[in-house]
Parts: sequence; C-alpha cells; structure tokens
Amino acid sequence: MDFNELTRYQRTVSRTLVLFFKQREAELRREAPALVPLFRHAVAFTMRRESKRVRGFLVTVGERAVAGRTSRIGEQLSVVAELVHASLLIHDDIIDRDERRRGGPTVHAALRQSSPRPANAEHFGVSQGILLGSLLGIWARQHIQHGPWPAKTKLTLLAIAERMMQATHMGEMLDVLLAERPAASARDILRVHRLKTAEYSFVGPLHLGAVSVGATSGQLATLRDYGMPTGIAFQIQDDILGLFGSQKETGKAVGADVAEGKKTLLTTEALRRTHGPTHAKLKSALARRKHNRQTLSFIRATVRECGALDASEHLAHELVTQAKATLARARHIDPKRSIILKNLADFAVHRIA
Repeated sequence: MDFNELTRYQRTVSRTLVLFFKQREAELRREAPALVPLFRHAVAFTMRRESKRVRGFLVTVGERAVAGRTSRIGEQLSVVAELVHASLLIHDDIIDRDERRRGGPTVHAALRQSSPRPANAEHFGVSQGILLGSLLGIWARQHIQHGPWPAKTKLTLLAIAERMMQATHMGEMLDVLLAERPAASARDILRVHRLKTAEYSFVGPLHLGAVSVGATSGQLATLRDYGMPTGIAFQIQDDILGLFGSQKETGKAVGADVAEGKKTLLTTEALRRTHGPTHAKLKSALARRKHNRQTLSFIRATVRECGALDASEHLAHELVTQAKATLARARHIDPKRSIILKNLADFAVHRIA
C-alpha cells in the first residue's frame, strides 16, 4: 500500500473535518450551548491521530478508479465515510462495553466524567454516547444533502450512505444475537462480517466516490465484487489482532472480544477442531466474561495449536486473492488505477493495527 498517499489524505481530511466541526459547534452554540462540551468528546474521538482514515480514503480511491483522479469535491465527500465510521464505532463501543479505542477512552467512557451527578455517570455516558453517535450519522447525510452534486446524484449518494448504515446495524444486531447463543457456524460469522464490516468499510465508500463522478453499473459491480471479499478479510484480520495483537498497536484492549462472548472464526474453528478435555476447557474459558492473563494465554495457545489461527489467516488470504482476481479481469477499470486497490487488499491482511 502507498502510505504516502494515505498520509496525504489523512492531512487533507483532518483540515476538512476541523472546519466541518467548527461549523457544527457554531450551530450548537446557537441552539443549545450546554451541549458544546459533550459534543467535543465526539470531535476529539473522531480527530484522534490513531484513526487510519481508510474508509474515507476509499471514497477518493473509488473516485479515482472511475475518473482517474481525485478532486477536492471527492475529498469533501469522504467526510461522509469518516462521520459514518465514527458514528458506528461510538455505538459499537457501547454495545461491546469497551473502554478504549484509538489509543484513548471510548466516547461513552469519557462522557461519564461530564455527568452532573456522579452516581448516574454510567447511564449518562451511555445515553449521551448513543445520541452523539446518532448525531454524527445525521450530519453525514446532511453533508451529502448540502453538497455540490446534482440532485439525482445526491439521491444515489444518500441511498449508498443509508445502505452502509442499515447493513452495519443489521450485522451488529446479528453479532449481539450470536454472542448470546452457545455456538455459531462459520456461515453465521461470515454473514456478520459481510453486513457489519464489508459493506460500510469497503463497498460503500468505494461506491460513494465512484457514483460522485458518474460510475457505470459495470464499474459499481466490479467495485462491489472487489470490496466485499476484501472487507471480510479485513474483519478476519481484525479478529486476529483482537486476540493476538498488541494494545499499543491496535489502540484496543487485547482479548476484549472473547470477554464479550463475541463469536469469531478463530474461536468457532478452535471449538470445532478440539476434543476431550481441551475442548471442554476451551469452551469453559470462552464462556467466561472475565479473563486473567493465564486464561487468555490458554485460549491463544489452543487457537494456534489446533490450527484455527492458520485456517483463519488462510481464508483471509484466499479472499484477498479473489478480490485481486476481480480487478485483473475487470474491463471497466483501467489496470493502472487498480494498483492502489490491490495494495489495499494486501494491507487488509498484513496490517498490525
């Protein structure tokens, strides 16, 4: 992946986001000035340097895949993906009861400190976090409505943004449901990855950028066929990092997924591959909601030794190969413009954060 291009985008969109949030704060000061300190928690979270900005960057990549260039208007549109991402993360952290994200406290955790009544701090933080997350999603749609695109294009862009959020909400609901069940199938988990991650993390952003410059149905189909397997591979790698990664690199607590009872390919495959006392011990360990260092080490070792880690990594690489094969046979996208997409696919499975 060309990190120079991503770094340039990160700098550009940071300036755009700062201006966007200044305008929103001015509105809040007129309508409800008491909300400004709360709003700033969402701003600080969205602006953290630890954010990789991949989803917003993909909007500009989708534009380039069709038009051969990135425009200032495309960079403005990428704000939609950044806001949708922040909105969904705030809600996801509440659902997962996570305390850290992007190297700092999650929004609802930080908001506890703003509660007028310390005894009610937990409820206050969660309530305001839900509302702030929703507000960012509303602003994402308004950003499209107030943008410089033709009316017909705006309707299509809004439909893409709605599809991104709808799919993610459905995937999140399914994820929560599976966590309450004693077992899940690999098919169930891959469906969660498709809905919860791939649609809003890859397909949607690429489509936003492509549609803004008049993409054809063939170009959109190619970007979907590329983005869906890449997005699923991205989430598989995310689950791997959630168990085997470094908190310093990921900005999140290692082992948080298993502590929440989240079903991943790693743990599902490990339960399928183990037998006897090892299976019973692993099942018991995964059923707990608190893990000490020894229990977490046992889960990691078992997942690795039974071959579940290798199987998950192999599937992720197969999906990336599938995505790159789509680009290789695509007739609607110039091969020169697809290089960055191939690099992003490799990034999805080789990243460490």
